[in-house]
Amino acid sequence: MDHAGFRRFLPSLPVALAVAGLLLLLALIGAQSRLYGRDAEANPEVKFSYLPDVHTVRLLAPGHQEAFGRAFWIRATTYFGGEYLAGREATWMLHLCGLVVKLAPKFAWPYQIIGTSVFDKEGDLDLELMRQGIEELPDNLHIHLFLAMRLVEKHGDYQGAGDVLDHAIAHTQAPDFVVGMRETYRKNENDLPQAMAIYLGEWERVKDSPQMAKPVLERLSRMIDVKKSKSSALTLKQIKDVAKLLEEKKISPQEFYVQMMRMAVPPEAEAPAPAEAPADRS
Repeated sequence: MDHAGFRRFLPSLPVALAVAGLLLLLALIGAQSRLYGRDAEANPEVKFSYLPDVHTVRLLAPGHQEAFGRAFWIRATTYFGGEYLAGREATWMLHLCGLVVKLAPKFAWPYQIIGTSVFDKEGDLDLELMRQGIEELPDNLHIHLFLAMRLVEKHGDYQGAGDVLDHAIAHTQAPDFVVGMRETYRKNENDLPQAMAIYLGEWERVKDSPQMAKPVLERLSRMIDVKKSKSSALTLKQIKDVAKLLEEKKISPQEFYVQMMRMAVPPEAEAPAPAEAPADRS
């Protein structure tokens, strides 16, 4: 091979630098996550310190951020699999997914993994990232469905879920069941009595299992806060205080229902048609 042919064979300097930077970042991630991983589990204050800032990655990889995003996705999947097999919670997965979609915003897998397996217990980063997903990938029906279901599960936000499915129907070939879901969400938008009765019925079925019952009461509290009358002065803290009495079985589901309806829908407000209160089984 002559000298000119050898030079053509070698990668260009920018590509070589990008590959070298990528390898260096992956090595740092692997080393630091191994060093600090167990500390983060023991101490909640030590979080995600091994993740590079997205602006730093962009500076190190001009023109190659999509490739870097895919590389971080490989790291995210191996980390998630390792934590799952070890029986631990993948504490860093949400933030790894966030880094990936900032670098590769049209890469669908991170959004879908967030929708199925990753939940932000301290805030709404999971919802924000899935909202980004439906904007970047408006024809991806799965992300729309996951976002709609998460809005209902996390905040009892039927109106928001209905809006997401409206967006899906306008931008995708949505099957009939999606239209049916949208109609169900629309019917539940302003129906506090029915929604509260559904949640209380669910709590009744699992009340003897604290691990299952507590999340139901959390969702119930958020749902009441979302659906309460605009003229109500009821706060989320007050709702949770009464829900605590229900959790401790100091009041019955029927008593909770009546008290919440009285507090959430003041007499001067226009109340929705009442649903049948849950039976008192105590």
